[in-house]
Amino acid sequence: LFVLENDEGEVVGISAIAGAVGLREPWYNYRVGLTVSASQELDIYREIPTLFLANDLTGNSELCSLFLRSDYRSGLNGRLLAKARLLFIAEFSELFGNKIIAEMRGMSDEQGRSPFWESLGRHFFKMEFSQADYLTGVGNKAFIAELMPKFPLYTCFLSEAARNVIG
Repeated sequence: LFVLENDEGEVVGISAIAGAVGLREPWYNYRVGLTVSASQELDIYREIPTLFLANDLTGNSELCSLFLRSDYRSGLNGRLLAKARLLFIAEFSELFGNKIIAEMRGMSDEQGRSPFWESLGRHFFKMEFSQADYLTGVGNKAFIAELMPKFPLYTCFLSEAARNVIG
């Protein structure tokens, strides 16, 4: 954990690195893929984006937790916190995995509703996104593998809003 203090010694920002994800508790992610279907007879060729539930990033290091107090979100403060992590990794590379990943937090609206959650997660978990987010944050992640489908998810079945937040 890295801390940025102002001249008065107040903490105004933090950033962090995880040396290796998934070693003490599962670390799940969706891998974006592509399923290709074709029929010569019908002259149809389709490329359909898919999502695969995976935990194949286990052991990689993660850039995580970058936060600045709102009155310090100017100048180079954010860049300093972000680069401090990379400089630390460069100096102590033996402590980190061969790959560095960063989890991108999903989009939510002003009411905390996530289009991706509403289109997919809600159907399998029967709880609010905030509750699922809390459970994963305190280390309870087994329910993800227990309740999510084990097969590829075709993104065309998701709402347009959910597809848009995937990218």
